Amino acid sequence: MTKVPDALERRQLLYGRPKKQPNFAELGEGYLAAGRRGDALEAFDRIADAEERRARIAKLRDEAVGDGTVFLLERVAALDTVEEGHWKEASQAAEQAGKLRYALTAARRAGDAERVARLEELLGLRKPEPALAEGDAQGSA
Repeated sequence: MTKVPDALERRQLLYGRPKKQPNFAELGEGYLAAGRRGDALEAFDRIADAEERRARIAKLRDEAVGDGTVFLLERVAALDTVEEGHWKEASQAAEQAGKLRYALTAARRAGDAERVARLEELLGLRKPEPALAEGDAQGSA
């Protein structure tokens, strides 16, 4: 595994004026190998080649969608396109992983009102809709 910079060195590489410009793609891959996807995203965002930058960020987006990591997906959305379908899939993945708050956030971003209502009920944020009695459904005569 490639050694990743410590916090001070990272700050200098990403936000300072380092003496030697780092290879941001390589730096990002090192962060990915270390399990630090947020830092990888920041490194990938500094890749000069627009096509490579988009491809690396899209790879992170797809990983975040697949495992329901909505926090990372929100960060990706600030840099690149995240479509409604991505949010829906992320909501499903988060719910399956038991991350109901993340699932709710993604469902809201997807505009999936039915899923939002169900998740809000599961989380105790909304009272369950009362079932209509048989007489209520037909109306009173």
